[in-house]
Parts: sequence; structure tokens; C-alpha cells
Amino acid sequence: MHTLQQIILEKVCPGILISTKEQMPILLEEVRAQKLAITANLKELSDDDSKKEHITKDVQECQFQMILWLEILHKYQQHSDDSLIAFYLELEGMLHGILMGLEQHFSEYLAIDYQLPQSYVVIVSRQMEERIADMKAFLRKRNVEEPLLDIMFSPMLNHRGNLSFRMVMYYRRLLFLLNDHGSLSNEEYIDQLHYILYEYNFNSPEYFIYCTNLMRKKLKGFHTIREKRACLNWHEKELKGLPERDIVLSEMQSSIRTRMLNWLKDEKQYVQSLQSTPQSQVR
Repeated sequence: MHTLQQIILEKVCPGILISTKEQMPILLEEVRAQKLAITANLKELSDDDSKKEHITKDVQECQFQMILWLEILHKYQQHSDDSLIAFYLELEGMLHGILMGLEQHFSEYLAIDYQLPQSYVVIVSRQMEERIADMKAFLRKRNVEEPLLDIMFSPMLNHRGNLSFRMVMYYRRLLFLLNDHGSLSNEEYIDQLHYILYEYNFNSPEYFIYCTNLMRKKLKGFHTIREKRACLNWHEKELKGLPERDIVLSEMQSSIRTRMLNWLKDEKQYVQSLQSTPQSQVR
């Protein structure tokens, strides 16, 4: 990778390249050769039985370098002559290919909280927007409410250029999990959807608010305190029985299951208090 670094830092910056345009085909071949060498090294790494720490170090070093060099190429484009843009785009395409290979074959070793380089954000966003549009159409046929659709896909669609590997990997997994579940009725499918969001820790604040509002609406349908308490106990038992996954939408937010279990606990205490509260004071 040292040779590739030299090419990017010393040979293809706009100030040098504008006066050596005749060298561009040669430089492209050099970069292509470096890409093949890096790909071969990664292939050897995938076949190696080395310790996970060794593989993680090599993969994340490659990941970091691709991000850094892609950002440098992006800045080169912003300060270059129009005649150089096609050349830079071709260079970017080669580095994008390496980054895609890392995502596909070494996802478990990536530094998932790294931000995607801007040129790669454009590619990934376009792909995800198409897949999400198809998934929304499918979920509407399943009678999933529009507000829930907005909540589910807003973090991915409204990233404003700040997109992490964690977010992309999360949504790729989520879209896979949301595929049709065979013979489930629409009502059963929606229940399954919520199980998925809880099990895979879709911990956006908006989803927590949506769930608590949904629960309050459900509780209003019961006429006795015993029924309300039974409903809350059932949901608490279901949440506690879900397996815990080592995955989360946002590291900055607490677990959706923990927040909801705390809310259910508080709501049970409130419902219990209704037995000794005059009806005129009940909310």
C-alpha cells in the first residue's frame, strides 16, 4: 500500500497532474496493479488461520487507508481542472472496489464507527434508497403504518452525508430480516416486525415514543385494571424472553428493550395505583 500512497500523494495531485496529463494512462495502470495486489493480500488473509486480532489489524488498516485516500481524491476533484475529473473518478472507482470487498468479506473485522468517505456515501445512499423504496412498498401492502415506516427508515435516509459503516451494516441486515415471512397474516407480520426491531435494538428515540403511544392506545381498550395489568405483564414477559444481539442502531442511545421494560414497570405501578384512586382523578 506504500506504493499506492506515493501515487496518490505525490503523482496525482492537481498541481502536478495538470502538467503531466500524458502520464495518466500509466498512472491508472499502476493503481490498477496496486488494487490487484491489495485484493490478493486480502484473499490470503481470508484463507489464513491467524488470530482474529491479526486479521482485524490488517483489515482496519486497509479500511482506514481507503477512507483517507478517497477523501484526498475527493478534495483533488474540488480543486482540479475539468479535464481531470474523469481520471479521478476512475481512481475512485478502483478504491471503491477495495472498500466494497472489505464490506462483503471482512464485515466482522471492520471499524464500524468509521465514517464512509463522501464519494462512497453517494454510491451506498443510492443503493439503499432503492432498496428502502422497494421495502416500503412491500410493508405498505402488509398494512404497516406510514408513521412507523418513517421512523424505521429515517436514520438511513436522512443521514445528511454523515454515514457510518455501522449504520449501513445495520440497515442491510434489517432489510434482509424484513423480507416476507411466508404465510404470516398482516397482523402476525407486524408483530414479527416489532420483535425484529426489539431483538436487533432499533433504539431510536422516535421508535420508543411510537411504542409507548401504541401501548397507551392498547391499554385504553381494556375496561378493568386486571386486564390492563395482564396486558403489561404479557409484554414484559415477551421482551424479557427475546435473545440479546450484539448489534445496535445507535451507540449513543440506550437499549430500546431496557427503556421499554422501565416504561412497562412504571406503567404497572401507575395501573396498580388506580385501585386506590378515585375515578375522577384517573388520567
